[in-house]
Amino acid sequence: MKRKNRSSLESLIMVFFLILFSLAVSMLIIQGSRMFSRVMDNKRAYEQIRIASSFVEMKIKQNDFRGKIGVRNDLLDDKSVLVIEHIGEEEGMFTYLFYEDGDFYECYTDQIPTLERSELITRLEGISFEEDDNKIIIKIDYQDDGQIKHVRKSIYLRTR
Repeated sequence: MKRKNRSSLESLIMVFFLILFSLAVSMLIIQGSRMFSRVMDNKRAYEQIRIASSFVEMKIKQNDFRGKIGVRNDLLDDKSVLVIEHIGEEEGMFTYLFYEDGDFYECYTDQIPTLERSELITRLEGISFEEDDNKIIIKIDYQDDGQIKHVRKSIYLRTR
């Protein structure tokens, strides 16, 4: 009888430890999954920042001619729009870079920019432009652990 009670108690303890081990492993998997999601979200945000920043910088450097690059706030509902006026064979054409409803767009046209004429560059939390003497300042918003943060970048114009 003692032996039977002892093996029952050992079995019960063993089941208890198996349940405890299973709970610990489950918690570890859940925490790992959350951490992986957070790392991937941050990676995506940084990738979108790099895409937008590189794209704007490339456009400015390709078209850096005296008086041909500027920021306007009167085109799209008081939002800042980077305007690049083209010269040469493309004279009369403009490139507009702007943010609308979570997306960063480029519009290459000879008319007022609209979403229908625009191409999506990348998804962003926000992007705005400022003009200061001989530089264009880009402010890109991104989300990091649930908080909106900002990256500011200045691109100096050679021809001002």
